[in-house]
Amino acid sequence: MKNKYIYLFILPLVFFIACNNNNIRKEVTITYGNGEPQKIEHCQYQGNKRIVNKVEYYYPNGNLESEYELKDGEKHGKQIFYYKHGAVELEESYENGKLNGKSTQYFVTGDTSYEASYKDDLPHGEWKYFDDNGELYLTQKFENGTLIE
Repeated sequence: MKNKYIYLFILPLVFFIACNNNNIRKEVTITYGNGEPQKIEHCQYQGNKRIVNKVEYYYPNGNLESEYELKDGEKHGKQIFYYKHGAVELEESYENGKLNGKSTQYFVTGDTSYEASYKDDLPHGEWKYFDDNGELYLTQKFENGTLIE
């Protein structure tokens, strides 16, 4: 008789857990031989389907090398690259897997090297180039991948 009551309790509990497991978040980590992370994928599981939302790569010294977000399997949002010492090297913007919007590269010192603009993976808009003293030395204008000025 007691076993009957245990099943009446366990069966709904298992069903409840199974129904609520279709949106589990988890990190998948690949490490270097020294134990430091090499790659971390931030995932979401919906049933048996694994959806990667964000990816981070690391240098062997443990510092972040790059990171980007995904939407429907495509880069979407910011992608950032870092120098080995941790300063930002490059920031890019993606929409549905294509470069869109502002892209900025920095010197090791943190000063801006160039500012660019993209539309659907093509140079589009104003690009500015700076020397290592922070002085603007070149400006270009693009339209759908073609240099116009």
